[in-house]
Amino acid sequence: MMNSINQVGKLINNTLGNNYIPFNKLTFLLNNKKVSYKVIYHNHQIIAIAWVQLLSKEKLRLKTKNKVHITKAIKVLEVVAVHPKFQKLGFGSMVVKDLLTEMNSPVVCFAWTSFSEVFLKSVLIKQNFKTIKTSYLHYYKDSLSKNFGCKICGNPPCKCAVTVFKK
Repeated sequence: MMNSINQVGKLINNTLGNNYIPFNKLTFLLNNKKVSYKVIYHNHQIIAIAWVQLLSKEKLRLKTKNKVHITKAIKVLEVVAVHPKFQKLGFGSMVVKDLLTEMNSPVVCFAWTSFSEVFLKSVLIKQNFKTIKTSYLHYYKDSLSKNFGCKICGNPPCKCAVTVFKK
């Protein structure tokens, strides 16, 4: 299991940015019963991962910075990461589809949005997600306080937005 967590950690650092999910938090999440995840392997290496986590309405309010009305706990598609060599080949769609077939309740996704692109948009639309709203400079304060480097913006601060999707 530790080797798998190390592989996932490297994959997330390479695709979402250094320290986006610290290793201790990653270990906790992948061992948490409220987290469902799927991975895709190629030559014994994890090349794609997606996970859904059940979040309380309080945690969702924090995550949305009170910009979206939340009335109950809901499942959140938290992470979709595909190794750069395997991007644009359908692995993101495949891992999300596999994961969502197990879900029997609404799922939301907070998709990272740069100045010119909503990441995961095509994957989410293929799975019948609908856009709810966009929150600009969503990661700005968090990137400074948690010191994570964005793959688009580089070192903090991150100036990216988040687009909220729901299925």
